[in-house]
Amino acid sequence: MVDTHRLTHMEIARATVLWTAFFLALQFICRVFSQRCFSTFAQRSSADKAYWAASMVSSIHAVAVTAFALAALRSEPGIRARADDLYRTDSAITLWVPFFLGYIFVDTFLTFAWRRAWSGVWANAIHHTLAVVMYWQILEGGFATP
Repeated sequence: MVDTHRLTHMEIARATVLWTAFFLALQFICRVFSQRCFSTFAQRSSADKAYWAASMVSSIHAVAVTAFALAALRSEPGIRARADDLYRTDSAITLWVPFFLGYIFVDTFLTFAWRRAWSGVWANAIHHTLAVVMYWQILEGGFATP
């Protein structure tokens, strides 16, 4: 029998809040960087500037998650052998799911903040809400630890 550590809601929330603050700061940094480095950025509307910075943050997040996934596959070759154990995972998931949730919370906040200017708001909101529910349950249910 596998001993799993189920994270409490408070443990998940604490870790997620830190990453949420990180992604809010990164959003600000991307806006400042773009304002200084791209002449086209200065000509955009406020909504377009917010979308531009959100897209930069999204790309940074995607690169980081891809790097994590590749590292997990390299460090735990058995994770690819799903036939052996459908629920096999890497313990680093408990670190990376709050990272993911922090990003999702910031992106959801921006989606609603710019709901009148950005298209696809409701599809994005549904997608983000389901992601939060699913990944929170993975951690809280003890499915993220070997």
